Amino acid sequence: MTSSWWSEFGFIENPYDTKALFSDKGDQLIVGRDDAINDLINRLYSRNQVPLICGENGVGKTSIVNVASYRMCVSRGFGLPRFFALDSTITQASNLYDMKQFEQSVWRGIADVLSDDEDYLNANGIKKSQINTVRKTLGKQKRRFINLGGIGIPTPLGSVEIGTNQAADSSTDYELKLTMQDWLSKCFGKSEGGVICMIDNLELVDAPSRVRQILEHLRDTLFCIEGLIWVLCGTPDSVGRALSSSRLTGYIREIEIKHVDKVFAPTLVRHRIEQFKKPNADPPVDEEGFAHIYEAMNYQLRSALDLCVQFSEWLVRYPERRSKDHFEQLKVWLNHEAAGIYDKLRHVSERSWEIFDRIAALGTDIRSANPRVVNMDTKEQLEEITQTFVDQGVFDRIEIDDNTFTIKVTQNGWLIKYLRKNTYLS
Repeated sequence: MTSSWWSEFGFIENPYDTKALFSDKGDQLIVGRDDAINDLINRLYSRNQVPLICGENGVGKTSIVNVASYRMCVSRGFGLPRFFALDSTITQASNLYDMKQFEQSVWRGIADVLSDDEDYLNANGIKKSQINTVRKTLGKQKRRFINLGGIGIPTPLGSVEIGTNQAADSSTDYELKLTMQDWLSKCFGKSEGGVICMIDNLELVDAPSRVRQILEHLRDTLFCIEGLIWVLCGTPDSVGRALSSSRLTGYIREIEIKHVDKVFAPTLVRHRIEQFKKPNADPPVDEEGFAHIYEAMNYQLRSALDLCVQFSEWLVRYPERRSKDHFEQLKVWLNHEAAGIYDKLRHVSERSWEIFDRIAALGTDIRSANPRVVNMDTKEQLEEITQTFVDQGVFDRIEIDDNTFTIKVTQNGWLIKYLRKNTYLS
């Protein structure tokens, strides 16, 4: 949806955007998370353990970390510890497949963020000549990457090479690593500050056993570095094995994140509307409408906001259907969207619909190791009866180690539940 479309509703930009922001705007938009943010800040200050923010996709884990990190970084003043934040694109879990390259990227990222604050480095005994040497090193690596014939991905350090050997000289990387360890020790060895590094989306790693191996490796290579403050994010399925590792006991502490309580839904969307509206704005989804969508999506925040955008686009696409009563239109539209999905499932047996209703009513993931929760005797029966729903995107089957899986209700699935609850289909 273009910005001009949002102008049609009286907004300067999309008020239902799902991006997690490391900024003052992100801080203002987050609602109902004060306890989780304050808990995380306290843990990051203590540096005793690596916090692992654990929750379902779309629950808001990244936003919590971004806001906590942002508040710590902007809290500057005499006698206060100083915090920096590493660019999260460097430490995405999708970058963990090549650990050597991942670690090199982390050290370059630390060099980049610290070398930007020359005054702070000077105050901690780091000479201008050393800072300039590091800046030149980063610049040389950037030029060498650009001159290669491979594919480059832009990062704060230039680019990261895909499908070819590392461009940076190994000795240069090693020297940069030693220099950064020295800087971190001088800047944060006697203080509570540091560089906050988030590894997000651990569920993107191919298997929970691999997540465990990676975190056990990082425990001895990066988690133990003085001045680096790590925080992890992942879904329960992806991090369960890591949490049970004896090598990680005492190093990682889980912080479980639940959905934002429904009582905050009106406030949440009101903050967004106030942030982005122009005079005489006409929000496509107001407080009442968002509360309705949020409940329909089983309190999945990302899905609820996504549907707000889709409904807004529908109003723009079909202006003849537009009226002042957006809420009534919203309910019609939700049923219309759900009916389009349901039409593809008319051949499904009543027995299958019984299982669908049972899973949706539980409102939680169904593990193949426990099929009895939906009156199935074996995981094979569960797989067979849910296969059609998986094929149509109503359920998502997440493969786990040891030939097991988890069944999750998707956004399409919650729309189907909404339809069956509000029509004769139920």
